[in-house]
Amino acid sequence: MPNFQSLRSFIFENGVLLFCFFLPLWPRLAVWMAALVFLSWLFRGSWSLLTRPLAILLPCLFLCYLAGMAWSENSQAGWPVLESKLSLLVFPMVLLGTPPEQLRPELWFRAFVAGCLAAVLGSLGWAAWTYFSTGESNFFYSKLGHFLGFHPTYFSMYLSLAIFGVALWPLPRKWIKYALIGLFLVFIFLLSARMQLLILAALSLGALWISAYRKGAFRIAGIATAGGLALFLGLLAILPTTRQRMERLYQPAPGELPNVRLQIWDASITVIKRYPLTGAGTGDFKGELNDAYLAKGYLAPLKDKLNAHNQFLQTAGTLGIPAALFWVLCLGWPLVLAWKYRSPLYLLFLLLFLLSNLTESMLQTQRGAMFYGFFNSLFLAGLLHRRTLQNFVSRD
Repeated sequence: MPNFQSLRSFIFENGVLLFCFFLPLWPRLAVWMAALVFLSWLFRGSWSLLTRPLAILLPCLFLCYLAGMAWSENSQAGWPVLESKLSLLVFPMVLLGTPPEQLRPELWFRAFVAGCLAAVLGSLGWAAWTYFSTGESNFFYSKLGHFLGFHPTYFSMYLSLAIFGVALWPLPRKWIKYALIGLFLVFIFLLSARMQLLILAALSLGALWISAYRKGAFRIAGIATAGGLALFLGLLAILPTTRQRMERLYQPAPGELPNVRLQIWDASITVIKRYPLTGAGTGDFKGELNDAYLAKGYLAPLKDKLNAHNQFLQTAGTLGIPAALFWVLCLGWPLVLAWKYRSPLYLLFLLLFLLSNLTESMLQTQRGAMFYGFFNSLFLAGLLHRRTLQNFVSRD
């Protein structure tokens, strides 16, 4: 038995490590790693640790989506939705149901940063090879992440978390820290995901000034703010694609709608008004939303069959307003605890994901659901076990 348990621990620890590394690089392989980790957990997991209310929040949300299949006429469309939400069930069980001494958060986060670095270098290498072999430029926006099938918004969100983690990372050689942050920051600008750029800037400034308030270092914060603003404007000046996308926020190109999301949100609210308590159902919301686009003459979102582009509206339209309020609880309760127990990385992660929910339906894709399900469970485990992970997850 000791040999079996050692093998199980080896599979668990290294399975999670490989999951973290491949999450930015190859999500399909990351899914298989998650399945392997879940199977290893079944042999030694602690079910008693899953009795706390915070531990069952996300599994309950998954069960809501499962229940939503009962009033869905298009069950065939509902199964892919459920599949994308499995992370909300698996990772809370695996990470919150594992004794704290078996968790390796620093090691796993380093693997995630390494995966992000590999994804960045791979994307840049592919863009450079394409440019020199065909003359086509793939260094900006969606073309840059096309090599990995990575949407700019999700790619930027991953890199933003990596930046926050590296900034809080006690590295002996600071030049490595600055090099990683600089590379990831420039890459986010190349991706030109406008909302993610604004979120990163807002959270960075907020963290800077809160730290300055606690330490009384207002002069340093002022200098850093001025330097950050100069860097932001400088990168916009030398990256025309990013600058043009930012300008389109207030000055659309000729023939372009001011913001298609306004049409999407209007159609989503129409569906919510039709099914305020139960939603259209796990499998039917997409069809109802497309019908609303057609009825209102919103041809741009109808052409691409776009989702609600807001996770709160997406949840309300799928499962009803009560479920959307429950989703707010899933985000808000840990947010309060992260602030109360001074867990800076967890707090920044939650704010990053919450704000991203305002313009994207983050749980509709595996990249979004796995990202949230894993890191929320990992950081929450650190709080629930009241561990201080060398200033990595929490600070006393």
